[in-house]
Amino acid sequence: MTRAFVNLIGFQAVWFVCALGAARGLSWPGLLLAAVFVALHLAMATETNLAALTLLGSALTGLAVESALIDFGVVHYAAPWPSDNFAPAWIVALWLAFGATLAPMRALFGSGLKAAIAGAVFGPVAYEAGESLGAMNLQSPAWRTVLVLSLAWAGALPVLLALQGALDARARPA
Repeated sequence: MTRAFVNLIGFQAVWFVCALGAARGLSWPGLLLAAVFVALHLAMATETNLAALTLLGSALTGLAVESALIDFGVVHYAAPWPSDNFAPAWIVALWLAFGATLAPMRALFGSGLKAAIAGAVFGPVAYEAGESLGAMNLQSPAWRTVLVLSLAWAGALPVLLALQGALDARARPA
């Protein structure tokens, strides 16, 4: 198995544990698995510092995006610890783990229009899946929620993939 495939499968495991844990009011299972996944990702990385920057960039982007979604009244998260006003720890951990998938996604989508379209389509799908598991409630009207999620992800994914590309370029010898 390739490292990219392992990262994608590992991220899916983190996603399910975070969502199912949150649906049951528990943040710690997702936080624990995300920490293990991130530690393994960093242990396998050839450029640990650059991989850590990618993960950090993803987590900070997630904190900003998810906190804005709460502020705009688009989503209400189960297990909102540590605060109802900011992105819960489990969703930030999920974004941190998401950072491990950026290299293979960049290979698929680049960091331009294809990435924006992928974000606009697949971002809302992930939220719908999370809601079906009980990890969150998406607010009405549905069209507004889908529009806001699509715009958020159409912006966030290309930015994260551009960050991945910039860090990849720094890792290559001159």
